[in-house]
Amino acid sequence: MSVNVTFLVCNRPRLTKQALYSLGPTDDGVINVTVSEDCKCDTETQKVLSDWYQSNPKNRHLCGHTAEYGTGSLRNQVIAASEKYFGRGSYLYLSDNDVCFYPAVFEKLVPIYEYAWTLGFKVLGAYNHPYHIPLNQTPVYGGGREIISRIMQVQALALQSMLMKWEVWDQYGPFTETPVGRVCMGEDVDFCHKILKDGGKLGVVSPALAVNCGITNSFGEKIPGWELVMKEAPVGVFIE
Repeated sequence: MSVNVTFLVCNRPRLTKQALYSLGPTDDGVINVTVSEDCKCDTETQKVLSDWYQSNPKNRHLCGHTAEYGTGSLRNQVIAASEKYFGRGSYLYLSDNDVCFYPAVFEKLVPIYEYAWTLGFKVLGAYNHPYHIPLNQTPVYGGGREIISRIMQVQALALQSMLMKWEVWDQYGPFTETPVGRVCMGEDVDFCHKILKDGGKLGVVSPALAVNCGITNSFGEKIPGWELVMKEAPVGVFIE
């Protein structure tokens, strides 16, 4: 089992460092990480990325850009770069630089996704924005028949956390083009709507296996529902 993990990074060095290092080691062949470094990344963020890469370059890849693109294009490009550099692993995982992962996130998330797949779920998140109210929930049982997690069916997933099979990406990607210099332009909504229109399901695990750490976007503007995000953040996780 291996996962192609992709990140978009545009400044926010403290959040970027927290996101990348919270994944833990990447030299076991399970996690292959590709980071898209925005052409406007400041010096501090560039150093964070360089230090992270140099500390353990195996299974890590940085791809920079000399021109500006919208987030839809950047997501398509980082996925393509991951596939070209590492080949296709068992799964594709999309994220941003304003998250923090709980330990062994993929060891826990992947088996739940495989179970969710049998129920018609195409994409599963380790986290979703708190204002997305679940439609229903499905318990996930452990070996002793205790409930170890729940799959919450939702109408949309945040691009901070999307786990999928490559066949899902082949069928419903790429993301739509979005304006340069803007964020939250709906490429995730469009992607999710195509899956729902085709009869597929979207889900998120509960309790979450990742934390949203960004109450502002890359331009310093408060995100929708930032008060709820602050309320959910556990002690010890950096939020900005």
